[in-house]
Amino acid sequence: RELLARVGCGAGSLRALAQAGLVAITKKPRERIEFHEAPKVITLTAGQQRALEAIVQALTPAPSPIDEPRERGGRQAGVRTFLLHGINNSGKTEVYIRACQHALEHNGQAIVLVPEISLTPQLIARFRNYFGAKIAVYHSGLTDAERARHWQRLKNGEAQIAIGVRAAIFAPCPKLKLIVIDEEHESTYKQDDTVPRYHVRDVALKRAQLTGATVVLGSATPSIESYFHARHGRYRLLELTERVVPTQPPTIKIIDMRDRKNLLSPILRAKIEQRLKNNEQIILFLNRLGYSIAICRRCRQTVKCPHCQIALTVYMHEQELRCRYCGYTLKMPRCRSCGSTELVFEGGGTERLELEVHKTFPHINFRRMDSESVRRGEHAAILEAFRQGQIQLLVGTQMIGLGLDFPNVTLVGIVSADTLLDFPDFRAGERTFQLISQAAGRAGRGERPGEVIIQTRHPDNEIIQLAAAQDYRAFYKHEIALREALGYPPFTTIIFVTVEHRNEAKAHEQANRLKERLEVRKVGEVLGPARALPYRLRGRSRWQLMLKALSESAQKAVWETVTELKLADSVTVNVDPQL
Repeated sequence: RELLARVGCGAGSLRALAQAGLVAITKKPRERIEFHEAPKVITLTAGQQRALEAIVQALTPAPSPIDEPRERGGRQAGVRTFLLHGINNSGKTEVYIRACQHALEHNGQAIVLVPEISLTPQLIARFRNYFGAKIAVYHSGLTDAERARHWQRLKNGEAQIAIGVRAAIFAPCPKLKLIVIDEEHESTYKQDDTVPRYHVRDVALKRAQLTGATVVLGSATPSIESYFHARHGRYRLLELTERVVPTQPPTIKIIDMRDRKNLLSPILRAKIEQRLKNNEQIILFLNRLGYSIAICRRCRQTVKCPHCQIALTVYMHEQELRCRYCGYTLKMPRCRSCGSTELVFEGGGTERLELEVHKTFPHINFRRMDSESVRRGEHAAILEAFRQGQIQLLVGTQMIGLGLDFPNVTLVGIVSADTLLDFPDFRAGERTFQLISQAAGRAGRGERPGEVIIQTRHPDNEIIQLAAAQDYRAFYKHEIALREALGYPPFTTIIFVTVEHRNEAKAHEQANRLKERLEVRKVGEVLGPARALPYRLRGRSRWQLMLKALSESAQKAVWETVTELKLADSVTVNVDPQL
């Protein structure tokens, strides 16, 4: 198309030339990589060098079979696993690159995983500077043909590094020597919604055990389980405690939102205006989709999905309410309970934030970036436009809260730190700490100082305070004591057993029978049955048991019990659920 445009003719002329034998038309695969980054000469810090040397030692083949049983460089029972705990902007990616380089020099292959598709363009650009066409890409933004081509390139050895999201852990690497899981704490590494249900970390450790590969788990805010294993010798802990650029960490301010109705506090609005005047960039982070939820002013009922019984999310642009589980939609504005058109909207998601930003700053160029507003293949183009300064402000969910490096971003606003803190899950505190810390890490990565504004209805909450202080060790100490007292991972394994049936009474009765049988087998503490979240899903009632298992044999015992009771068609078993 570029050639035709330059010479000013159409495709018909080109076909005529080809038929005459004057030109040959060949098809060349198009790479879907649109993010560009200039190569940099990087000198490792002392911490990076120490971490790299430890990983390289594990990657280096043992001199003789006699040395195999010895634990060396993080090796345990044939598995070499490192936890690379580095503060934001400490250069973890450069350690990954150098480790991959060493693996390739020894005729090996590597898999590098990121939790979000938005992170792949920037990471690919970094790796391409070092490895050129030796990389292959895996993520949902590719077509089936592109995915198949990358798969074949890895399998035949043409490509030596697989980069991608969760599914890339299964990339065909016959000479696998290294697996890197960046932002290893992220819940998106767990596949919960479809079979097979697996966690990328578990698959990586198993592949490493089978192949002798080395595993590197990297994060500024490691999962409690991984940090626990590192402190107790199952993994080897490597720490990066200094920034690669000797700049001050961003200043962090907590704003009390208990008496505020707007999503943007006056302080945050003023900070945004100041940064815009200075030609600096801003990221506003809110980990909730949609506009808000709808409540009827007359009967005070939350408008819920009739099939799933969860609050419908308001989408103001489409003038509809939508169920995030089954897709049920309801045109506004009418209450399903009493028929009233007097609906009020409470809470707020990224769509509402987008509208508020547009109303407050009508003349700026900004973009919303979340799973519902970004079409397939758009991630790289949006991030490139932001990097070049064409976009002044970015609004989004965790898609923009992780790993991205934009030196001109000097202000990050965490619009509501409560979206995860209020969630009914034992990991709520951990997720809140991680998301605040990671989002805050996007500010002040260049020469200009950064600032972070945390808006919350719980300003005195200990988790919020620890996240603002960026004190991971104090947070871990607080959280691990709580987990041990309550019998949560890493001291047990959580297994959710969900029974569903179209008949509500039948589902409850089956869940009780299952609980009685599991208690007889003494597989661990069995809690419930309680209503699952969501309780109604696609017209079926759901009851859930939570098992705190003390041994790895518990999962097998659960399935044996389900089979004995002939409940396999109505039961879902989820080990280590990530809500």
